[in-house]
Amino acid sequence: MGAAKGSTLTNTHHAPEVGLSVAIDGGNSKTEVVVLQGGPEGLIERSRGIGPGSGAGPQAVVAAVTVVLRDLGIAPADVTRVSAAVAGLDFPGDEDGHRAALAELFRRAAVDVVGDAVAVLDAGAGLGHAVAVVCGAGLNAVARGPHGLATVPALGWPSGDWGGGDELGREAVRAAARAEDGRGPTTSLLPLVLAETRAADTVALARAIRDGSVSMRQVGSLASVVARAAAEGDAVASDLIARAAAEAVALASVVARRAWAADPASAEDADAPDAVVPPGTSVVPPRTAAVLACTPVVPPRTAAVLAGTPVVPPGTSVVPPRTAAVLAGTPVVPPGTPAVLAGGTFSDPGFRDAVSAGLRRLGFDPRPLEFRPVDGLVRALREAPTPASPDAHNHPHPNQERTPR
Repeated sequence: MGAAKGSTLTNTHHAPEVGLSVAIDGGNSKTEVVVLQGGPEGLIERSRGIGPGSGAGPQAVVAAVTVVLRDLGIAPADVTRVSAAVAGLDFPGDEDGHRAALAELFRRAAVDVVGDAVAVLDAGAGLGHAVAVVCGAGLNAVARGPHGLATVPALGWPSGDWGGGDELGREAVRAAARAEDGRGPTTSLLPLVLAETRAADTVALARAIRDGSVSMRQVGSLASVVARAAAEGDAVASDLIARAAAEAVALASVVARRAWAADPASAEDADAPDAVVPPGTSVVPPRTAAVLACTPVVPPRTAAVLAGTPVVPPGTSVVPPRTAAVLAGTPVVPPGTPAVLAGGTFSDPGFRDAVSAGLRRLGFDPRPLEFRPVDGLVRALREAPTPASPDAHNHPHPNQERTPR
């Protein structure tokens, strides 16, 4: 389903608003703005536009929004409410600078700023309880439950993340190089990567990456090559897709437990003893087991390898309880809770099906994102109560309520 206009989304009626409301989706590659006019029937879309990327900090967001508003003929002084989702807000407090910069631009407006994954959550599930999993260049997840909004840093390797498109692209290059010189197994990723990058061999490719003639953005685009090879039965590529899917499910389970558990620390069983496997249990890498426990997602060759993994001695400690709970698929949410899937990696059916199967075991009902993230902000503006006073900077939007990290 294509992107929907704001007027087609849920419009919960509140008292008529005075002035304009603005929704801003500030991404790294583009900034999308929707202007809403208040009236007797609630907020109705007036106009929308797209400007340059705004991932370089607060002033970049303001500059991009200013360009769009000028093109739309909108005066910032006429705006009374602003809801913005901005890429790169990974830690509590990161939004403060953006909120201050936008408040300087919109001097009469109540300004709410959240991370861009929250806009995906709102677009797919409104302000209800749900989880959103975003897998594009990187991997991110956010959940809203009885105990508020739960997020993770999603900085990539510094925050323990693995599994976004950029990571898969790098792994494709790594697998190709190792296949060529004999350090790794034979894989169809070798000819596919060389053809995609137009390199004579992996040594030439490594040189091109080092010298910048093959950019890291081009390397990240090789995620599609991994998906293609996996669909054709390549064992190395299939294992990468299975691992990425398991990582997505594990990250979703982390934010879900924080949003639904009364005591997030106890929910993670931080001080409990490690899980022990029964005698004779065959142990596979947790990232693969999380997917395999849900449904077979790898070709027979990979399954045969996994079936032959070593058996650990009785009583051996394997994984901490919080990880074991994820692998067992223990539900932590009411069955049927929405799980919104967004990002380019979900265009691969194998990845999407594996993630969906894992999320169902956790109690979620997976569904693809059907609207632009900016329309999630529109939806939140319509469903949220109207601020009680013009000085609404002290009236936090529900998205600002976060669980402990």
